[in-house]
Amino acid sequence: MSSTFWVAALALAYLVCLFGIAHGTDRRRRHGSSPVDNPWVYSLSLAVYCTSWTFYGSVGRASSQGIGFLPIYLGPTLVFLLAPTVLRRLVRFCRSEGVTSVPDLLEALYGRGRALGTLATFMMLVGVTPYIGLQLKAIRYTFDLLTGRDPAMDVLVLEDPAFWAALCLSLFAILFGARSLVTTERHEGMVAAVAFESAVKLGAFLLLGVYITWHIGGGLGEVFGSALARADLASLFRVGDGGATSYAQWISLSVLSAAAVVLLPRQFHMLVVENVREDHLLHAAWGFPVYLLLINLLVLPVALVGVLTGATGAPDFFLISMPLSRGHSALAFVAFLGGFSAATSMVIVSSVALATMILHHPGASLLGAASPALQQRSGVDLSRPLLLSKRAMILAVILLGYGFKRWIGDSHTLVNIGLLSFSAVVQFAPPVFLGLYWRGARRSGALAGLVLGFLVWGYTLLLPSFAQSGWIGTQFLTEGPLGWALLRPQALLGLDGLDPWTHALVWSLVCNGGALVGVSFLSRYRGDAGQPAVAGWASREELETLLARFVGAATAREVLGALPQRASPQVLLEATERCLAGALGTPSARAITRGFLAWPRERAVEILDIFGGVSGEQAESREALQRRLRELLVL
Repeated sequence: MSSTFWVAALALAYLVCLFGIAHGTDRRRRHGSSPVDNPWVYSLSLAVYCTSWTFYGSVGRASSQGIGFLPIYLGPTLVFLLAPTVLRRLVRFCRSEGVTSVPDLLEALYGRGRALGTLATFMMLVGVTPYIGLQLKAIRYTFDLLTGRDPAMDVLVLEDPAFWAALCLSLFAILFGARSLVTTERHEGMVAAVAFESAVKLGAFLLLGVYITWHIGGGLGEVFGSALARADLASLFRVGDGGATSYAQWISLSVLSAAAVVLLPRQFHMLVVENVREDHLLHAAWGFPVYLLLINLLVLPVALVGVLTGATGAPDFFLISMPLSRGHSALAFVAFLGGFSAATSMVIVSSVALATMILHHPGASLLGAASPALQQRSGVDLSRPLLLSKRAMILAVILLGYGFKRWIGDSHTLVNIGLLSFSAVVQFAPPVFLGLYWRGARRSGALAGLVLGFLVWGYTLLLPSFAQSGWIGTQFLTEGPLGWALLRPQALLGLDGLDPWTHALVWSLVCNGGALVGVSFLSRYRGDAGQPAVAGWASREELETLLARFVGAATAREVLGALPQRASPQVLLEATERCLAGALGTPSARAITRGFLAWPRERAVEILDIFGGVSGEQAESREALQRRLRELLVL
């Protein structure tokens, strides 16, 4: 066993290395070079999909389900190989609308109001927070394995390595993921660090896989031969009758993972927001599936070696326990670093994405409620408080995940928590993809579908998981609430014989998609998701002044200054709204720009006093702008 000091020093040195990579990348970008403008870097950044669940949990699942671990990676592989045009359409639409998250996307698709985005943000927070807790749990468990401390032992918060990891990751995410309020601006330092971590976890897994398969197991032939000779292990190689995984479960897990690789907050962020060029998607269409193939190539052999040799400890952590039991501490350190990389990259990107969602929905709504008071204070710059709010939200999200980790303890395996999050995120698939391709989809239908799908997910998966963990009674699982057998959560309306994941997927998508389509057909109006009409008096200077209040003067000048001097009012307005959407979300951006353009003409001069004050550095004085405005009003 290794001392606590050396394990902590290794983790800290690795984090310092990440800080150096991110800082160096941002520094090069400021000097005009873009290290992440590379299709290989983009493909590696998408491998943030492979968390500690992949690095540790896949081995744990393979030890009991055999090849049943593969659908988690088959779904993403099929999405990137067979549907690159869908991904390109998604990226192109999000860029044109200034979309930075799935809630933003729903508001851009369906328009009008904030309810849809706020609901989606709440669902994401509930569904993904356990996933963040899962990563911190893996860090704590592997740290304790290396130091010889019992992972099941209760420790104080300040003695918990996961707590200190959470603080360090919060600092990293704040420094490199919340540098600017405009979330459409790419975070190249963060992307470079994530791509580096993807390379580290792949290299570590392959090294450990080769060591365990050949040094301990005697090679692939020996491992598979010994496993096939045992009746209790032969089922691990089959699907369906006599196999450890049913066909229904194989299909349902493939569907869950196919949706998750696009709609999970970290995946959507890396796929859409951090995309430098659309052409990089063509490379990722095969580069990312190759990565998934390589990192899973030796999962089953490692799991079989662990089972065949009677390795001690949880199967999820065979990669560390087997080298440790044979005195190979250096390889155990490599396994720890690989898992640490997998966990930290997920926590960093997810916290940035979730903080952005919260700021946009409902954070910006709260700001909008205070806007009448703010409008009475000429020249108020909101960019700094908004940026500080986003940074505080990043810290809060990670600490919320840590709190969940403390709460769940050892009651869930890595895979079960991951699948719980996947099942929550799949609820966004009907409104997102139907909204992209079906013009008949309505906002009311999307709201109804999400509400029903989320309720079914909670009833058929979340509550049973609480019961199985011992937090609530189990009687309703076997007898149904109040003895109504037809309402049993895992055999709803008599649909019995399915695994929990398939059962929940079937019912949630039936209710979600059915409500979306049915209510859409019954609705007569779809909210306008287009751009507002342009008022003739909205000049470049006025829009720049408006924009500066929310994103700062420097960013406002950069955004509008990049446009030609003879750009039309429509082009200027669209650029302003896209920038505001990146900072505050699509609904707030629309509300601000439309409100700005819709003020009555008789109050235009007064409004200019509030929003259009001009400093001495600008080309026109305040009086000149007022005079020009009055001339326009006469026309």
